Amino acid sequence: MFCVGLLGCSGQTPVSPASAFRSTESSSAPATSVVSTLPTKPELVTSTTITPPGPTAKLQMESLSIKVYGPNAQGRYGYVPRFMLREVGGQLGATIEYINIFDPQTNSWNATGPTCWGTPLHVAANGVLDTFFTDQGADWLSYCAPGTEGTSPKPTLRIVITFASDNGASGTLDVSYVWPSGS
Repeated sequence: MFCVGLLGCSGQTPVSPASAFRSTESSSAPATSVVSTLPTKPELVTSTTITPPGPTAKLQMESLSIKVYGPNAQGRYGYVPRFMLREVGGQLGATIEYINIFDPQTNSWNATGPTCWGTPLHVAANGVLDTFFTDQGADWLSYCAPGTEGTSPKPTLRIVITFASDNGASGTLDVSYVWPSGS
């Protein structure tokens, strides 16, 4: 869920990331302006946490980029990560439970999950889920796409994905993105 203000969305109307951050440069500017998409070689710090019972699916994030929108009238930027999830363990698939996006600079976060999506999102053993990567997936997710907001056009973000393996075991994929220096 993506809300203007993103303070838990309490009492706010969910909106798409593009409509939440409109260009303020001129009245003839497009409704949104993408400030930047992160380079394809980000500095990634990843870890997977396994919770018993037994083995779990092993997820890996690939092709991470961050679309940065804005700034809006309040000087805030919208951040929408694009990525693929690959199951690399080869024995079990995984159903995505929640995706949390955290901006440590502003201490703001936003979560989305199956309650908003309405459909379970599953990665088969040795499979790839590209729903969070493609334009078609972003259109389908609409305001349920993972994202958050902050004050920098060059964000540092933490993405935490919780999932349930096909055998019921829980797992977490924790990825930190640090904007490359010099870009």
